[in-house]
Amino acid sequence: KLENVQILIVSQPLDFLRNIPNSKILQIQKWGSAKVRKLASKFNLAIPEEEIAKIENKSEGNPLYISYLLKSSPDGIDLCPQYSGSIENYYSYLTKSEKDFQILMYVALIPFYFSKEDLVAISNRGEQTKDLLRRIEPLLKFDPVSNGYLIYHESFKRFVLKKCEENGTNPKTCLNDIIRFLKSKDFYQDDKAYWHLLNLLCETEKYDECLNYCNYDYLFKSVYYGRSVRATRSNLDYFRKAACEQRSYDKLNTYFLLSRTLSGQFDDLFYGADSPYYQNLFLTLFGVD
Repeated sequence: KLENVQILIVSQPLDFLRNIPNSKILQIQKWGSAKVRKLASKFNLAIPEEEIAKIENKSEGNPLYISYLLKSSPDGIDLCPQYSGSIENYYSYLTKSEKDFQILMYVALIPFYFSKEDLVAISNRGEQTKDLLRRIEPLLKFDPVSNGYLIYHESFKRFVLKKCEENGTNPKTCLNDIIRFLKSKDFYQDDKAYWHLLNLLCETEKYDECLNYCNYDYLFKSVYYGRSVRATRSNLDYFRKAACEQRSYDKLNTYFLLSRTLSGQFDDLFYGADSPYYQNLFLTLFGVD
């Protein structure tokens, strides 16, 4: 029986894993044609045997790359690069055009399911955006409920951020455009705005703008428009973070009143000295001596 053991499974090699103390790296066996065939079946795809062999060879058995290649057209598979030990070879192939990369930055950084119309409005790139979406469809997952797309794997976002750093590009420019798009919606009525706007405002350190929503009518409007307790409480956490960063004690007081009302009672969850909320708030405000 093993105790205090953690297993971390990743789809590609990451340098930081080698620096984890008392760790052991085990290489998972490469996928063969049988697993490629099984994944194709899961995707409801009928792939000829010659294509299965081609995907197995080009992906070198990497499950993530196999997923991407299965979603590509037969002609697209021929054009895709060899895996050669890194999924970044595929990402570099897709982003070799500077104009395409500018749009792909938005694709990687948008934190919600977005429609083609959303991406056009955010990037302000028109038909070029829709053409690119058709070409990068393997990178995306589609949700019919949201009628939108989201990146299939977080490694693409890491790749884009890394390339931004190498190019001296500030990703905040894209985030500001996403914020502009969300602010054009009604905060309480629009799902994307309610779930993601305050998070992005805090991420870009626009704390004053975040606190503009921290008012006594926040709970009333949230309930009126049918917002869930989970979403409502999540936004309260951003109010707390913004108030602490700005040392805004009046907004901090508003946060406490809203939190107390939401919890429905005075209890130690928010106010007790032993409460993790209290301790986290104290450390955020005053630091550690």
